[in-house]
Amino acid sequence: MALKKELKKRVNKARLLGTVLKDSLVLNIKRRSRKKRFFSSELKAIIVDMDGTVFRSDTGLEALNLKFPRKMEGNVSEGDFIYRRLIRMVIDGECSVDEAIVLGTGILSTRGLCKNDFRRVLEEVKSKIRQDLLSALKEVKEKKNPLFILATLSSEEFGHMLNEYLHSEFGFRFDGIVGTRFKFNESGRVEGVSRAIGEKDHEIKGIPVQSKFSAIRQLFEEKGWVFSPANMVLLTDGYGDMALIKQVTAILVTQPEPDFVQKMSRRLRLADFIVEDDARMADGLKSILLHEENLTHPGDGPEASQAVL
Repeated sequence: MALKKELKKRVNKARLLGTVLKDSLVLNIKRRSRKKRFFSSELKAIIVDMDGTVFRSDTGLEALNLKFPRKMEGNVSEGDFIYRRLIRMVIDGECSVDEAIVLGTGILSTRGLCKNDFRRVLEEVKSKIRQDLLSALKEVKEKKNPLFILATLSSEEFGHMLNEYLHSEFGFRFDGIVGTRFKFNESGRVEGVSRAIGEKDHEIKGIPVQSKFSAIRQLFEEKGWVFSPANMVLLTDGYGDMALIKQVTAILVTQPEPDFVQKMSRRLRLADFIVEDDARMADGLKSILLHEENLTHPGDGPEASQAVL
């Protein structure tokens, strides 16, 4: 039985790698078919991932650490152990990203996660916000006035809370937010998920799931905005936004020490541009989004993978 389980994991990993390689091929064919580079004059909307991009953390991990603080062997919290297990289940093909979100929410609800806990999570991520990134986005907003959309697999309710904090602290506000919507009881306690954001449009045990692309399109329709993927840019930290990366111009924000997924995304050219999380990040973003040639172009170097559009 153990051998069968291990074989299944290896098959699922092979399928994942095959999918990634296919995505890489599709993206590079798409790029070669384009006639010119992306120019800021065409820019209508910027979609920004939340976890790992706006801040260097994950709200799911912070919430699990909050509700499961007990330390285990190796001084790892029980919450961190649960988070890693959920990630491993996705990598091993035991469940999809959407199923992991629903499962994780269910685990948190058993510990009485409520709206008040969201503020405690916000306190944890405040020090991890990428202020240089926000500074660059604020300048782009002032000069070009594109729509800014915060798109997350995590809680949409938390996204709104974060948005209010960003406005009060940094003078920057997203124009729209899409994310997983929670069910709350009358006392504000989380009881489950009413709409999940995942990899594709489908259902999980009666719970509707939308891809980020689909949810963003719906938001634009509700707001009466013109939905034009060709004039959109995505700012993200990894391969998790692959379905959206296929539709829009993508900028990958990499950590000083990139994890496996980021290294794979970089080597397979899964993003149109690379911006490293260092002292040049703000200038790199403005160089792309404002098309300011005098600024250093991001991704230069021996392992650079920005594509010529």
